Amino acid sequence: MKKDLINTLKSDKNIYAACPDGDEFPLSQAIMFYADGPIPDEVKKLIKEKENELEERKSAIKEMRRKLKERSETATRTTNIGKVLEKVAPAIKGFQFDRRDCR
Repeated sequence: MKKDLINTLKSDKNIYAACPDGDEFPLSQAIMFYADGPIPDEVKKLIKEKENELEERKSAIKEMRRKLKERSETATRTTNIGKVLEKVAPAIKGFQFDRRDCR
């Protein structure tokens, strides 16, 4: 009976399914199986590909966060150095600019 239902759905070209993202596709192109039966090798392969893709995305996000933190620390350091130099530079002998312009 289960196999008959799957065969009927696969043979009818006018039955469509909708993905959560809104895309539609004919069920005749889907890999259908019952959850209480064996998972087809093709489905296992797709699951493994999605798991690998997810791991790659996690790694990319981790790297992006590391770079953002590094950039933030660099910006903080350069800002602080700039503030110190604004105060120290006018006191250096041979400073060529008007000391009142240093801010």
